[in-house]
Amino acid sequence: FCTLLQYSDLENEIPKAIKVKFIPQYISYRFIHSTVTLMTQAQFDAAVEHVRSLPKEGPTTIDNATRLKFYGYYKQATQGDVQGTQPWAVQLEARAKYDAWEKLKGTSKEEAMKHYIALLEELTAKSSDPWKAPSA
Repeated sequence: FCTLLQYSDLENEIPKAIKVKFIPQYISYRFIHSTVTLMTQAQFDAAVEHVRSLPKEGPTTIDNATRLKFYGYYKQATQGDVQGTQPWAVQLEARAKYDAWEKLKGTSKEEAMKHYIALLEELTAKSSDPWKAPSA
């Protein structure tokens, strides 16, 4: 079952790259959902690149607890629920990473992407170089 919506209600929500010359008056919910997912994916990719490019010293620094949150959201967004067995407690780094990812079990990939983006925006909000997710 597919819900049909008026295109005019959603015209501003669809990225220009996806618009075509002859778009039907009605489009399906499935198309809209995939468009939202594509927008989230593009924003997530930009956020990941920004986090990876952050210098160890600078206007925005990341403490270990926040780094683990980024790691957990990234793994959940890219691979889904945690797999494998929990590392031994003596394997401190591997165990911390596993635990950060395991806490997000059941979170959808799209929600994990959104949390990753929000965490970056929150982290950089008070810095001299705030990051904002690119709009579609």
